[in-house]
Amino acid sequence: MQELFEVLLRIIGEVVFEILLKGPGYLILKLFRPGLVSDSDSAFDGPDGCLVPVVGIVFWSVVFWVVWLCTR
Repeated sequence: MQELFEVLLRIIGEVVFEILLKGPGYLILKLFRPGLVSDSDSAFDGPDGCLVPVVGIVFWSVVFWVVWLCTR
């Protein structure tokens, strides 16, 4: 049972990190700086590998801030 819980937790963690953080970060970087992010399969790795999740976190922070301001 513990192994199943660990596998499910790992899958959820990967989905959250890869799709929700790196996805928007990659798309924003690709939109504004096309030469910065490569089109290879390992687009999230390399010299900008740290920048992609940071941009994703900033994106979601701005989204939550705007929603918070609109619902006040």
